[in-house]
Amino acid sequence: ISLLPDGLPKEARGKTIKMVMGVKACFDVKGYNWLVVEPKKPLQTVGITRAIDLWVWGSGYNYDLYIVVKNWQGFYYSLYMGNLKYFGWRNLRAEIPAGISQWTTYIPRVKPLEIVRLKLISAPDEKPDDFYAYFNYMQVQTDIYEERFNGDGFNNQKW
Repeated sequence: ISLLPDGLPKEARGKTIKMVMGVKACFDVKGYNWLVVEPKKPLQTVGITRAIDLWVWGSGYNYDLYIVVKNWQGFYYSLYMGNLKYFGWRNLRAEIPAGISQWTTYIPRVKPLEIVRLKLISAPDEKPDDFYAYFNYMQVQTDIYEERFNGDGFNNQKW
């Protein structure tokens, strides 16, 4: 039996190692309960990030999923990915707003985002026990084009 979503691209299908990250949680009382899933260190993107998508297995609970990113200035942004009140796998996506700064006018100009955490927030009337969710195959859509100019190699020099 496979827990992996059906919509994975061809290069990810049929692999012998199939791992899915899952979370099981329960709370004591109803309310705006929340939990976070964080990597040991933030995930660094490359280029200018346009969107982040993730396959999520929902179990019918009324939880909202957010992805938290950090820009080069140290500001954190919580981007809504979707609600988990469905059954089975679904691809959830967050577009990166133009207002999140990812570049500067100085060299090097492109300042990639860091993916800091996933955050799940329950609806206040949702039952607080036995919540399950699974996450798989995160993808980042980026623009890696950088305009070339005479002498652009100097920005890679380590002094």
